Amino acid sequence: MEFHGKYYHPSNSYIYLYGNLDAEEYLTFLEENYLKDFDSLTIDSEIRQQEPFAEKREIVKEYSIMEDEHVRENTYLTYNVSMGSSLDRKLYAAMDILDYVLCSAPGTPVKQALIDAGIGKDVYSTMENGIAQPYFSIVAKNADEDQKEAFVSVIEDTLKKLVEEGFVHGWDDPRMPTVAGLRNRGCQLLYLQIQRRGFWLLSERTDAWSAGNGQLAV
Repeated sequence: MEFHGKYYHPSNSYIYLYGNLDAEEYLTFLEENYLKDFDSLTIDSEIRQQEPFAEKREIVKEYSIMEDEHVRENTYLTYNVSMGSSLDRKLYAAMDILDYVLCSAPGTPVKQALIDAGIGKDVYSTMENGIAQPYFSIVAKNADEDQKEAFVSVIEDTLKKLVEEGFVHGWDDPRMPTVAGLRNRGCQLLYLQIQRRGFWLLSERTDAWSAGNGQLAV
């Protein structure tokens, strides 16, 4: 109860209002019906940075399978890298794009290289950006444990080749998840509209708020 009373206190929260509203009216309502019942507290809820590893680490975790399943082709191989801080907006946006062009979209170079090497039945990537120190993962599903060295080698060799030789040629490259890229891919864009913009803004800033940055840039 002590933990809840401290860290779930209004002093350790954000109240988000959006829309064509009378700010004074809403703030008054919040004060009279909610905030007046609490004293202001100074709460140290800072999420401190974890120091980078000095070298690569290999971690093995087991998970349950059905009795009639074989351990062959039942391994998940994951390649994970830290992305710095969720407060770095340029890096945040860049990794979102890289996730798409490297491994998420069909036929992307890292995904295709792993598939061609016969590593896993399905290959995908994820970007965990809802935490203070986000990370990027490439996953080979239904692989074999003895493929782990080849898994790492294929990923790193492919990425090195892309850095040295290039891949996309600009924001309008058809492989880019941009308006210009979609048009050059042949997609018909009748209109562009951000639906539920208020929810989008809240979702976009929640990552930064959870890392201790209370700013909202619109």
